[in-house]
Amino acid sequence: MDWRANVMWIYAIGVVLIITNAEASEISGDKLDNSSSRVLMTDEAACSSSCCGTMRRRCQMGNVVRTAGYDYRHFFPIKEINGEIKVKFKVRADRDAHMLFSDKIFPQPGDTYYEINLGGRGNTVTVIRRNKDFAVERSVEEPTPNVVHPWDYREFWVTISHYGAVRLGRKGENAFIQFKYRYVVPINYYSVSAWETSALWKLPLFSYE
Repeated sequence: MDWRANVMWIYAIGVVLIITNAEASEISGDKLDNSSSRVLMTDEAACSSSCCGTMRRRCQMGNVVRTAGYDYRHFFPIKEINGEIKVKFKVRADRDAHMLFSDKIFPQPGDTYYEINLGGRGNTVTVIRRNKDFAVERSVEEPTPNVVHPWDYREFWVTISHYGAVRLGRKGENAFIQFKYRYVVPINYYSVSAWETSALWKLPLFSYE
């Protein structure tokens, strides 16, 4: 593993914060607030170095992340396993829960990435797009009324194949939306946010086998 790879893992671990008692009660409550985005909790036992380092065992939902507003602040490394990236996650939001998949942390204008919007337009549609582009050939949209909920966690999975096909589905179901752009985007990280609202996420520290 070269120095760049080491930096990637060190950064991922560095963003993790241990939850306080006050924050624990906040997670169990019914309301989402609009305080700053942050990682609230990490279950280190569920996502040990032997799990995440070798990808030989499934990581559990190790991180609870609160996002407030459209701010991709925490980036987590992911790896392609058997020709595919796969992330399983849970989210609580009233609308507009966003995920970003990129080759680097904090992508800049002009960089290439994939973005998913769960519950856009007042929790009526889901969108997958290349960058923030709504052009027909660079995005896809499906009607998904009430796909997310402000009080109940909804569980989803997303896969990205080595040839650039992005698929999204609910737990235990087939994909309800998929997207493929003619140019493959290399993926090394993912992040989460919310558009003009807040969301709670339960995420694996790294991708599943």
